[in-house]
Amino acid sequence: MKISGNQGISVNISAVRELGSLLKNINPGDSVSAFLIRSEGNKALIEIGGKTINAEFTNGVPRDKNIELILTAKSAERIQFALKENETADKLTGFLSPFSMMHEDEVKKSSLQNLARFINTSKPDLMEINLFLLGLKKDGQKEKKGSSFFNHLLLKGVPFQTLVDLSYLIYSKYNPVLFLSYQYMLSLSGRKPLNSGKENPASFDDAMEDLCTILKEDDSDFSIMLEMIFDDHKSSEIYGDFVFPDDESFTGMEYILKEDSIFLKFDLSSAGVLGVFVKSDKEKVLINFLSGKEEFLSFMKENEGILKQMLEQNGVKKSVIGYFDSKKIVDKLELWSLDFYTKSEFNVKV
Repeated sequence: MKISGNQGISVNISAVRELGSLLKNINPGDSVSAFLIRSEGNKALIEIGGKTINAEFTNGVPRDKNIELILTAKSAERIQFALKENETADKLTGFLSPFSMMHEDEVKKSSLQNLARFINTSKPDLMEINLFLLGLKKDGQKEKKGSSFFNHLLLKGVPFQTLVDLSYLIYSKYNPVLFLSYQYMLSLSGRKPLNSGKENPASFDDAMEDLCTILKEDDSDFSIMLEMIFDDHKSSEIYGDFVFPDDESFTGMEYILKEDSIFLKFDLSSAGVLGVFVKSDKEKVLINFLSGKEEFLSFMKENEGILKQMLEQNGVKKSVIGYFDSKKIVDKLELWSLDFYTKSEFNVKV
């Protein structure tokens, strides 16, 4: 019977009753040792608990004589296994670790077959891979809602700087590291919120009054703005988006927030997509910048001093900052995922 890597190693109990009884005392997550007796081409004879089984590996028999199978599901009709991670899987999880919201051990405990299939079939970026690992679905509408609203207000005559100031105030109540990241990107873009330039501070109050006048013209606009201002940002919300100034309009900045890690994704018209991964512990903060454009990474590296100064001002004494080509990373993940995904797929015959 056909057993593929995307479904694990499946055994029909009605046809293999002796194997079912052998495994009746183990639970999902438990491992079972198997021994490779002999092989020829893609076919092999393996032994599980004294029972001999003919197996056909669709993309080559493992080199090791002793292999480990992980029970992933068990029911009255079906037993499902996954081939325990091999050398390729270790490479996959190790390479992903510097850009993953989940610790490497957590990734290894998840279904690597499903992760490998997702990477190869969906061709995701690192933001989407992190959402997949966390079991979250990307909400395209949510991602564009804020920036669309701010651009709508621009067309109605609200000054650009007023909206920059307003967004700064709204996001100041968010997670401190998330807000620090927002401040840093504003600084790099040359934006100065809350009249930090030469304007009279009183002009901000006048601008807010003008904004309220415009919002009152449309109840739906007023309702959306109130929701943005007074929405209590819950720490349990780990996926969302910011409104970010981009040239003379606004774009979305997606974020994932999980305990000690943050992943940010900016889609900037002039520079393309920028990913930022931040991970902190008691000793240091790791910050990795990811872009498909070498000149953008060079620009970020040239301005590293601004970032280090901001970190020190916020009590971060030790930081490790890296710059990576996001396309090369995803290409490598796809290559290793394909290797792992295909080699964990085989047929079982009794």
